[in-house]
Amino acid sequence: MQRDTLYYIVLGSAAATGIILSLFGSISKSVSGLEGIGSFLQVCGGVLILAAVICAALLILHRRPSIHALTATAPIRQFEARVFRVWRTDGGNIVAPEDVELEDPRYWVTLVTPEGQRIDVETAADVFAECIEQAWGHASVQGSWMGSFVRSADLYRKYHP
Repeated sequence: MQRDTLYYIVLGSAAATGIILSLFGSISKSVSGLEGIGSFLQVCGGVLILAAVICAALLILHRRPSIHALTATAPIRQFEARVFRVWRTDGGNIVAPEDVELEDPRYWVTLVTPEGQRIDVETAADVFAECIEQAWGHASVQGSWMGSFVRSADLYRKYHP
């Protein structure tokens, strides 16, 4: 189960509990002798609902926007490059190559142009699979997103005669 799904389930449960507490508080206030308990339950329910709404809003705001949305307006650049380094992250932590079960995998590649410029880009899993360290190829990059990398033996021979 994705981590965010679990967060939303917990927040939904907290909000539902708050609503139930508020309803029981309203019912308890109408019964003589339980006015104090009813008021307390209403306050607790209201606080739970408010906390769930605030946490949900913060969670939604905190979620990183899609890399595609961030780079959709950037021009697409195509150039020759060498794969310098590849790595994966899960939840912001770099993970070992042998880790296969990841909750939120992201794939990263450091490219080096023939001029020596290093460029860190994020990419999709299928493009990441094509990126072998020290391989030369044709990269297609939009913003900080690499849409494709096509390895080329001719480029390797060109830069390593």
